Amino acid sequence: MSILESALTSPQPPSPSWPPTAGGPGPQPPVSGAPYGPPVSGAPVGAAPAGRPGRGVARLAMVVAAVAVLLAMSSLGVAAWALRKADQATDALAALPPPPGSPPPDAGATPEPGPTPSDAETTTGPDAAEPTSTGASIAPLNPQSVFKLFYEKRTLNVQVPGCETRYVDLDEPRLDAQSAADISLAACTGGIPKMEFTDGVVAAVGESAMTPNECAEQIQFSAIPATKDYALRKGDAYCIQTSLAAANSRGDSQRMVVVTVTGVSADKLVTLQATAYIVPE
Repeated sequence: MSILESALTSPQPPSPSWPPTAGGPGPQPPVSGAPYGPPVSGAPVGAAPAGRPGRGVARLAMVVAAVAVLLAMSSLGVAAWALRKADQATDALAALPPPPGSPPPDAGATPEPGPTPSDAETTTGPDAAEPTSTGASIAPLNPQSVFKLFYEKRTLNVQVPGCETRYVDLDEPRLDAQSAADISLAACTGGIPKMEFTDGVVAAVGESAMTPNECAEQIQFSAIPATKDYALRKGDAYCIQTSLAAANSRGDSQRMVVVTVTGVSADKLVTLQATAYIVPE
């Protein structure tokens, strides 16, 4: 018998019916790799149904964003509270008194200069401050003060030879009294006789007929710089208040003197006319 005939005549196992009959043997497990039962069209056996994976991610992002907003709002609230507390602490600290022994807050600042007392506030008399040589600080006299005439219309002839200085004491009056002089005359600049005032003397441009009260007012409001020299011309007149310090040093009174230039010659002879009054104390 040939091999082909043996294969054809050998008994074959019965093939199971599908679907299985009642009471018959259950379905045999499928051969490894073969599907069990009729497959679903387009899907492998055992695959889960398709879902929407993007919906969960979007929901998670919204939750995270909401949490971030809440955290930001909480941070703003905390910052505002902290600022308010800091302001309250600063105010409380500023209200506390300084510790003992500490310098005042403006101890290191340079004080601003106060107002300069006006001439009207300056007192007169022996205790009054000495007027400065610039005439800026003058002890004013009461317009109702009573001046006593000391000498009247005394003529002084002062020869001024070039740069040689001549000193004049108006309290007496007398010439070449350097230690007690109130004015000095020289012609060193351009050959023109000029007058200067000594320390403590104050003066103003006036008129020959002025009263001592008018001179006092003129000096108070229109004093000229006492550190300059003034060219002498015929007809010039000056109100001159002598030095208080010099008067006190010799136990005398100040003088208010009206000095008029009555002549200036070509040979530099200066003629002065002086009338003096005792300044009331």
